[in-house]
Amino acid sequence: MRVLRCMPVLAVSFVLMSFASAAHVRAEIINGIACKVGGDIITVNEFKKAYEQVRERAFMFGVPIPGKREVMDGLIDNLLISREAERRGLIVTESELNEIIADIKRQNNLSDEEFQRQLKEEGISIEELREQYRKEIVRTRLTNYFVTGEDFDLSEQETKAFYDDPNNRRLFRTPATLNLSQIYIAVGADLSYQEAIELKERVRSISEEAYRADNFEELVMRYSAAVNKEQNRGNLGSFTQEQLLSFMSPQDVSLLFSLEQGEVSPPIRMQDGYYIFRVNEKTESQQLTYEQSRERIKSFLLKLKGDERLQKWLEEERAATRIQIVMDME
Repeated sequence: MRVLRCMPVLAVSFVLMSFASAAHVRAEIINGIACKVGGDIITVNEFKKAYEQVRERAFMFGVPIPGKREVMDGLIDNLLISREAERRGLIVTESELNEIIADIKRQNNLSDEEFQRQLKEEGISIEELREQYRKEIVRTRLTNYFVTGEDFDLSEQETKAFYDDPNNRRLFRTPATLNLSQIYIAVGADLSYQEAIELKERVRSISEEAYRADNFEELVMRYSAAVNKEQNRGNLGSFTQEQLLSFMSPQDVSLLFSLEQGEVSPPIRMQDGYYIFRVNEKTESQQLTYEQSRERIKSFLLKLKGDERLQKWLEEERAATRIQIVMDME
């Protein structure tokens, strides 16, 4: 990638040129331009938002924070991909994005209000979320375009070798899952010591009743403070261990997976209250056969080839495009 920067003053004859160049750069920053990519621009505001989101994700997952230049390179790639996809008619419609958002709500049993509250907690607007999905879909479609256009061929020998590789065996296991229902008892922020003791005793009593009850759903409707219990009757859907670990402690996840189908957990204290879970259904991890995995392997290997082709195209496109980073990347 060619990055054009202001060069330092090398001789007296270059002084006036340097002042003019510096003034030009200051004007571009004032005008909100962080980077020029051919005839398009990336604004300072766009870069700052992207960098802040990357920082928050890094903190959340405990990984190193990427450098500013790495974030800028990602924005440049997204711009080049978006421009090429539009040129080839690979667009994402509003109805597609609407369906994705609706599907997120369905899978997580979220009302509109809960969904908006979740977005607010994660520091992202609905418009920004839609734009993230749009970029992901556009990238996937351009990758598929390259794969289809170059007619990549995969032999049976390639797919079988990939399946037989011991390093890949874990890819062909279906994870164990739990289908859970819950009774949620909220804990107020300003409880006195005596109130906290009384609430804990009430939770213990509900837990004992749930342990003996034949109809857990009936107790959900009687005791649960979950706002969406009228819609889901307490059923949360199915989760893998990895999914549960995203919002529960390892000890609590291990506890839930130690239960058998139909069993009820003891109360689990989380940040906002107590949870009593029932295991409605439990499936064990299974190793898929080669026949069951063949199409998945083909899709995976084609995606790898497509990703390689996309990276090659990005390198070529960067080399052919005038790219000027105006904003300081230090």
